[in-house]
Amino acid sequence: MLVEQAIALNERRQRVSVNELSGLDYCLVGDGAYAKELLQQLVETGVTLPTTWLVSKLQTRSEVPIQAINIQTIDDKIKPIEQSAVLLGTGHFQLELIERLKARCSPETKFLDIMLHAPKVQNYEKNTSTGKQARSYAVYVDAYSNINIKAYLKVFFNFLALHDCDIRIHHPLDELTADYLRNAQFVMVWNGSITSFMPLISVCQQLDLNITYLECGFFPQHQHFYLDKCGVNAKSQLYKDDLSWVGSKELAQLHQLRKKYQDKYLLDTCDNNQGYIFVPLQVPTDSNVINHSRFKTGMQEFINYIETRYPNDDLRFKVHPKDSSSKQYIFNKGQLIEGDVFSLISGAKKVHGINSSVLYEAALLGKPIEVEGDCLLKPHMSQIDTVLAAIISRQINITNKNISAQKLSRFSHIDLNLNLINVASKQQESVFTAREARI
Repeated sequence: MLVEQAIALNERRQRVSVNELSGLDYCLVGDGAYAKELLQQLVETGVTLPTTWLVSKLQTRSEVPIQAINIQTIDDKIKPIEQSAVLLGTGHFQLELIERLKARCSPETKFLDIMLHAPKVQNYEKNTSTGKQARSYAVYVDAYSNINIKAYLKVFFNFLALHDCDIRIHHPLDELTADYLRNAQFVMVWNGSITSFMPLISVCQQLDLNITYLECGFFPQHQHFYLDKCGVNAKSQLYKDDLSWVGSKELAQLHQLRKKYQDKYLLDTCDNNQGYIFVPLQVPTDSNVINHSRFKTGMQEFINYIETRYPNDDLRFKVHPKDSSSKQYIFNKGQLIEGDVFSLISGAKKVHGINSSVLYEAALLGKPIEVEGDCLLKPHMSQIDTVLAAIISRQINITNKNISAQKLSRFSHIDLNLNLINVASKQQESVFTAREARI
């Protein structure tokens, strides 16, 4: 989607509260987890329910509130939408949904967005004796800040606040003024590759503001995040980097971590004629798949490609645990398997995927890999160990309370005075508060 198109679609979107739905004639579109959570809140609040709920398949009473059962209608994706308003049943792909529906609506149709997971304007601040000191602030933008901050960034934000920089947290579709962004010490976004970030990134580019991108790490993913000056996957600074800065120190870290993983998972050794080919599948709506691969129609397209590519091999597919459409997949040759990912990697002679994190784990274990999508591994297939060492050097443990100036300088646009050491911070678990505050 073009930036201009995303901006125009965003102008048709109206953010509303749950109570503003009372008395409206509207339809709800979407039947994923977000739409179901939204319906549950509507029922609990007691506001007017949708006149109709457009779904891809009928939901059962065990899946949704009983009040929503009789308002369901299978969406044929053709019939005009007659209601005066559409409630967007997605917390991630609002602009894509508007684009898909607008031809079926009148020009006056309102596209309403509750934004269940958007933060109420929130700060991470250092406690002060007066509470009135003027402090610099950074802007952090995330579609799911309530999830990612808790899982990855709480200690890091405390670290930033310790160095006299408060963190103000926003959803990518929040309306942030040019002055507000320009006066920020720096701007950070989580991932940033989905369409809803386009308007914000466009404004930052027009203002000549650098953005630091954050994402979860790799080894292991749930214990790390990373910073990047350019983006993620094919847009990452490591994608085009010649990695000449990777030296003996970084390679030693790689070999140490590789040995730890290999000892833990008892790696099987298979020659090219033994073992199976392990194929990790991904969530078809994952931005890594949509924006950084040719498999735009979903995992069935990828499954068919793999089965054609390896007519005489033992193929073992594993679906992503968050893929709600996995039960619809058809396997004509390969078999669908369960089990621990590392055990499956260990027994494979090769791992073939799109751009799944499993490919990185397989490469770390020393297994042959083949990559279909654009990710950091693809341009560095001739120097896999070097790029793995760079990735390990870049990632930050979620419990790390002190990030080096060298790492911040190399991988981010975050500029802090790290020579000012706050000794008191070592005596406390945290000296900061996360509180709701209006700008």
